[in-house]
Amino acid sequence: MNEPAGEATAFLQPLRRLFEAARAKYVKFGRVGGIAVLPHPTPAERDALHSLLGAPARRSEPSLKVDLKVLDQALRRSRFGDGLTQALEAIFDGLPVTREEMQATREAGWQALLDSLRPAAQGPAAPWLSSLAEGAGRGYLTVRREFNAGRPNLAGDLDLVLRAMSSLPSQPRQLAVFAAGLAGNPHALDADTLAGRLLAAGLEATAPAGTMAGLEEEDAPSLYRALLFNAVNLSVDDVSSTVLVRGLEAARTADCADPVVAAARASGAVLAYPLRQVRSWQKVAAPEVWLVENPPVFAALCDQTSAGVCLVCTSGRLSAAAVLLLDRLAQAGAKLHYSGDFDLDGISMATFAIRRFGALPWRLAPEDYLLAARGGHPQPLGEKRLHLVDQALLPTLELMREKNQAAYQESLLAELASDVQSTPIPLLESPPPQPARCVKLP
Repeated sequence: MNEPAGEATAFLQPLRRLFEAARAKYVKFGRVGGIAVLPHPTPAERDALHSLLGAPARRSEPSLKVDLKVLDQALRRSRFGDGLTQALEAIFDGLPVTREEMQATREAGWQALLDSLRPAAQGPAAPWLSSLAEGAGRGYLTVRREFNAGRPNLAGDLDLVLRAMSSLPSQPRQLAVFAAGLAGNPHALDADTLAGRLLAAGLEATAPAGTMAGLEEEDAPSLYRALLFNAVNLSVDDVSSTVLVRGLEAARTADCADPVVAAARASGAVLAYPLRQVRSWQKVAAPEVWLVENPPVFAALCDQTSAGVCLVCTSGRLSAAAVLLLDRLAQAGAKLHYSGDFDLDGISMATFAIRRFGALPWRLAPEDYLLAARGGHPQPLGEKRLHLVDQALLPTLELMREKNQAAYQESLLAELASDVQSTPIPLLESPPPQPARCVKLP
């Protein structure tokens, strides 16, 4: 540099905007190169550039494009006496960090974060952390995005998730209680927290096969989360989640019937069983099960059919309690029938019941739709996107889309009741134990 630093910098100041553009190119490429654009140059900028490059800029041009290698050479010939790199260092008090250098620093920080977390990753947490390190696995994109954005306490959130995955309970436990024990905050693993979302991602990566069978997260995010956590003995809510049932048999142990269920079956009573009670049963039985979507239809069928027939109401989208009960009934060999509304949500729920439990479509054929859609005040079908549709339901769905009309199972009540009532009630292989054997009074 031929002149003192202060004078040299003052010599370059009229072209500061051009050097800012050159600086951006240096950050991008890590070297001198490329074309810098000076938009809407002032007369002073045009004159300074003419003086430096020796070629006048056309006054009519709205912007000036400068080859940075040419600028570098011009600077070396000028009284500045050094190249573009030295000019940037003088103007901006040091060379800017290049994109490559920033990436290297970021990667070093990423590796340091992962290394700091490895002691907390035990059991199922270890392979999940390894998948994050490999740039794959559920939750990787979320973690990396938050890291790149410099999220405060990301290390703390990840440490909490790994400790949670490393200490999953062997017996059912409330998620809020579990979170309070780990973090001192019952809401630390809620669905709206980063730690809660990452725990769900980690659990999904390690969940037992079949845990999420037939269910798309986009269709029912709350149910998806509840089933995922239930599979590892964490209850998001095992009291409010219920299922309406009539005519069920259930046993707490191999030789001990649940007295509440037995009394309800004997009297034909309808009960709403919470998830915690469904989970307590070791055995459930009902040779044939009739599932309906809507409580009014369920109530009417209870009035019009024999008390010994097992009826289950999903109350719209299935709850975690309903899914667990139907899983167990399907595993026990029960024959399940599913009936729902002829709208897009109804087709989605029917698809789930068919795919997950092997349920048989019940009054969901095209002719049933036409029967349900007769008369009344037509309702438009809507534009909901279906992620999955069972093949057995495609003809009905095509007809529904053709007519652009929804229909409801309440319009088929007589046919539904006739189907249930005409089916003989088979006897179980062995009668349930007497409830009195299991009742213990304080």
